[in-house]
Amino acid sequence: MRKLEFLHPVRCVVTGHGDRFGVEVELLSPQSGRPAFVDFINLTDEREHVTPDRFPPIGTVLDALYPAVMPNGEVRLSL
Repeated sequence: MRKLEFLHPVRCVVTGHGDRFGVEVELLSPQSGRPAFVDFINLTDEREHVTPDRFPPIGTVLDALYPAVMPNGEVRLSL
């Protein structure tokens, strides 16, 4: 499995909505099948936070950046 580096570009697909907290995704590349999460703050560069009614629909393919792995092992992404 290819190691992800800080701000490595990734492609993912939205698999679920985490209530008001953001969207659950699965990496398509470079680590196909690895679950990850995009916090609602990282869904846009706009000043206003994205609300659940504006989350990308399930099945949407997104290009994102890899900024971190949380202490619990969860992969976090940013759009």
